[in-house]
Amino acid sequence: MHNKNDNDVKKYLSLLLLLLASAIAFAQEEDFDFDAYLAKFKSTEEDQYYHRDEEKEWKYVPYKPLKKSKVRRYKNEFFEFKKTKDYTAYDEEKRFHTPYQDSIWDVQQERLKNFLDTAADPRHSSFNLFDIEPQYIGEIDRYRIMKHERKGETEAFVYWEGELENGLGIWVAYSYDKGKNWSYYYTGIVQNKPLYLKWYSKYPLLNDNGDLQMEACLMRRISDFSYNPEYEVVQDGILLTMELDILQRDSDGDGLTDIMEKKYYTDPNNPDTDGDGITDNMDLNPRRSVPRTDKTIVYEVIINGDKRLSCEPEYDNCELIPLDEVTPVHYSSDTTMTSMIITDDPNIISVQPINERIIFLSPEEYEAIQNDYEDELPEVDYSPLFKTDNLENTYVFSGSSIMWSAYYYAKWTEKGWEIGGIYSIVDN
Repeated sequence: MHNKNDNDVKKYLSLLLLLLASAIAFAQEEDFDFDAYLAKFKSTEEDQYYHRDEEKEWKYVPYKPLKKSKVRRYKNEFFEFKKTKDYTAYDEEKRFHTPYQDSIWDVQQERLKNFLDTAADPRHSSFNLFDIEPQYIGEIDRYRIMKHERKGETEAFVYWEGELENGLGIWVAYSYDKGKNWSYYYTGIVQNKPLYLKWYSKYPLLNDNGDLQMEACLMRRISDFSYNPEYEVVQDGILLTMELDILQRDSDGDGLTDIMEKKYYTDPNNPDTDGDGITDNMDLNPRRSVPRTDKTIVYEVIINGDKRLSCEPEYDNCELIPLDEVTPVHYSSDTTMTSMIITDDPNIISVQPINERIIFLSPEEYEAIQNDYEDELPEVDYSPLFKTDNLENTYVFSGSSIMWSAYYYAKWTEKGWEIGGIYSIVDN
């Protein structure tokens, strides 16, 4: 998770922008009627499916903060924390910056001052205020490092990572040879849910046992804003200890720590949770192994960002996907993106991902694991395939995440599937 490939990050957005470009091209044609174009794909089956839960789906439920007493009862499954009277009080002004971010801020302020002083001089008419060369410790940009310490041969730091969940996940890095080689471990902690770890603290990062310790406080969310929620301190004065043995614990020896297995909802005592012969740390679909269906390939084209999706049916230039095509098995690494899909549709859960790890949960499983702190994996939704009313052997379906939504069609022919995008929306 700590050295991610930019191609993986941009996969969905690039694909959706490609689909959007096609839609814009259609819309710019003088006689193009987008409403009539959408009407071609009308599906009564789809309307009936969504009408079942329409009232429940759109009923507004006001956000209700957790009770303070419940937040105070929070326990961490893997680490201990205790109250301490000798602590550094929570500081709202320091909440959003790491030490290195603060140092960059000082540099930027100095640059801004110099720019304003010399703005009349044409030689200083343009420069990038934020163009500061990244600095790294191990593989991690110092911008994300919350606390860093050396103690003899041992060097360690705590940093945040935003790729694994909807929030800032806390990771730690250890080196026993003065920073020549590093090991990285996920802690399972997500900032503010409900622990907030402080980088400004008088306590040393490494205690006498070589374990990590961080000052923290318990927070609760008090606003309904999804992108920038407000939090308040429920209890300050907490000292969290993260033992290295627990961070490293891998009960089944499959290469995933027990903490990571909890995040992925895999079995920490079974190296191959779904029994497909691929160990959990290598498996891109580690929880479900079900037979492929005749429609599995349709979802694989979408999920894997297949370039053959970018056809334009109006111009008859679609490349057909063979009906019997099977995606070769691909394997994950420690930099593989991970997302979650809630479904029990065998057409979807039988896919072979190639770019990301997908954790499939049934609606019942998802309901059972819901917690009060919303630290789940990034979620992507795909609908079932719905038959269209007027197009022969043609289905429509949708996909969405917190950042994008798209509408697709899939037409079955004897020579293969024709799959394309109807429209897409990117929410940035």
